[in-house]
Amino acid sequence: MTEHSISDPAGDGHREHDVPQRIGPARTLDSSQILAGCREVRILHGGETYRLLVTRNNKLILQK
Repeated sequence: MTEHSISDPAGDGHREHDVPQRIGPARTLDSSQILAGCREVRILHGGETYRLLVTRNNKLILQK
C-alpha cells in the first residue's frame, strides 16, 4: 500500500493545483456569500495565500 502526500493526494503524480480548470460558464457569487460578515477573507490558491479585503469605500481589493 502506498502513502500519498497532501500535495499529491491521488498518488498519480499530479498535485491538486495542476489539475486543469473546468471550462464552462463563470459562477456568480454575491460578495456577502464570500465574506460572510467579515472585512477580509484569505484564499489559498496554488500554494499561495491571497487576501480579499473590503476598503472603507466598500471596494474590493485582492492582495498577494
